[in-house]
Amino acid sequence: MSKDETDQAEARGPARRPGEGTADSIAAALQLRIREGELGPGDPLRERTLAAEFGVSRGPVREALRSLAARGLVTIEPNRGARVQQLSAADVGDYLDIATSLMRLAVQKAATRRRPEDAAGLSAAIDALAAAAGTDARSFATAEARCLRQILTVARCPRLVALMEEYVFHGPGAIYSAFGVATPGRRRTAMGNWRKLVEMILEGQEEAAGRLMERMHKAGIDSARHLIGIRAPR
Repeated sequence: MSKDETDQAEARGPARRPGEGTADSIAAALQLRIREGELGPGDPLRERTLAAEFGVSRGPVREALRSLAARGLVTIEPNRGARVQQLSAADVGDYLDIATSLMRLAVQKAATRRRPEDAAGLSAAIDALAAAAGTDARSFATAEARCLRQILTVARCPRLVALMEEYVFHGPGAIYSAFGVATPGRRRTAMGNWRKLVEMILEGQEEAAGRLMERMHKAGIDSARHLIGIRAPR
């Protein structure tokens, strides 16, 4: 382990609450970093560094990495170790096209199944997103995910939630989620679109909400495809 890696691990600190050193909790923590863009496509995931960070042996780390590999978020190569999955342009396109369709369906169902009591939850999610707009891409992407989960709550469709978990929140396409809002300008644009989207849902504008959601997500797809072309594995 290099000095820089050791310093980074020590900076995070080994202290943890009960259960934080299990393979499942390590996998969840790494998945969150991937989802929020802290770990990008091609980034190495070194067992020794992670073991030092989480204060565990390499066994739980190895198990966590295998779990992430099974979900398509990590690749493990013999004698080279693990890296965050770096998908081809075609693979990313497939995942994001499916995600776009699911997200459009989610907002359409929310618009048709909304109830008066849903307004408070949606408004709170938008307020939290507005607060995150002035921070950074990871924080904003996390707040966007919370907005989307709130919309799913309004949609009242458990089967759709399961598909969204696979293709939007946790699948390989999630690796690229933070890059569509990487700049303050993109976050401002996204913020305005989210406000319009929630207004459309609350007004029952099913088709208009679906079209706007599709445009919003496709803008992120363009950013993700651009990223693939300019970012190489480290």
